[in-house]
Amino acid sequence: MNKNKSGQPHLLKYLLLLSPIIFIGLLFLTGEIRFIPTLQMGYEVQGYFGRPGTVFKSAENLDRIINELTQEKKFKGHSLNILDVFATEDRMVVTVQDPTTPTHFDKYVYNTTNLLFSEWEYDRPYKLPLKEDVADAFPYEKINGVKFYQFYKLVQNHIEKENIELDSDLSTTYHIRIDYTNRDSTKKINYIAYVHGVREDVSFEADEELTNVIINTN
Repeated sequence: MNKNKSGQPHLLKYLLLLSPIIFIGLLFLTGEIRFIPTLQMGYEVQGYFGRPGTVFKSAENLDRIINELTQEKKFKGHSLNILDVFATEDRMVVTVQDPTTPTHFDKYVYNTTNLLFSEWEYDRPYKLPLKEDVADAFPYEKINGVKFYQFYKLVQNHIEKENIELDSDLSTTYHIRIDYTNRDSTKKINYIAYVHGVREDVSFEADEELTNVIINTN
């Protein structure tokens, strides 16, 4: 037992010596610096190197992520329908209709904090609150990466302009959602965002073309 304990400092020493090599290797493999927990003991110490990835790095990056889901083996050769898209800085979640069983929906997640390559992954089944909600599914191709990014920038600009301090105690300080709901008996894309601030919360809502934007402080 004592022998094992004495070996632990040596193991830590070797890991520290190898960390620059690991860091350079990850940068070479992934093309960007990853956000990786390096040390955590209870709730006392937690260190990181690198920086978080983000799905909103650019409109082109967002388009790439959106298109990659259609390349999943299960969806190739099928028209893809979804219920909604949910996104934060570091991940995107889509509720996807099973192309072979229309009454079944599943959650798929793209997480930028993966150790190596980020990719779409199956998360879990989604329980429809009402069977009628199947009718709310809409074509995935209606998700426009450029518009999505513009709405994200609109939210970001408001946060900066109004000096809104985000509530870092919440795991999700803000999120953006796209759905397809009835408005005046017509189904349209809706962009919705909710920002959790330290002193106040702010909600955003916009139409498909971002021509009508409603901002409310709660």
